[in-house]
Amino acid sequence: MKLRTILFTAVLVLPATGAFAQGAMPDQKTFASSADVQAMLAKEKAMPPKRIIIQDVVTIAPYLVHLEYRNGPQRADSHPKEAELIYVVDGTGTFIMGGTLADGAITGGTSTHVAKGDFLFVPPNTPHQINPDSGGEAQVTVHVPAEAAAQ
Repeated sequence: MKLRTILFTAVLVLPATGAFAQGAMPDQKTFASSADVQAMLAKEKAMPPKRIIIQDVVTIAPYLVHLEYRNGPQRADSHPKEAELIYVVDGTGTFIMGGTLADGAITGGTSTHVAKGDFLFVPPNTPHQINPDSGGEAQVTVHVPAEAAAQ
């Protein structure tokens, strides 16, 4: 299956199917409304400052869909076993990708300013980091197993 098909399914189709699916696993969350996501974001913004606050939006193994809110400096990361599709839902920041990762910092990566509505794709095992501007930055992330992303 092509990567764009997997991502399209994970982002658009899977949340909608949960509303109609019968017999879904109890530990799976297959639907989140816009109101649900906005309530989660409001809850995150009301919390004391932290580097990152993560809540599950949809959980359908092996895919993970999170709402991630950042309101402070971030450490860089890399996911050797998964790719990551990112959609910025609120705020702005500087996204750094590529280069070399050492001790939570990237050397030699490419910086891009991101804002609400932007999409980013991070291939497996690629260093990446977002440093939010004042006011924080929130994103919905879809984690896709590396095997699926390679097809």
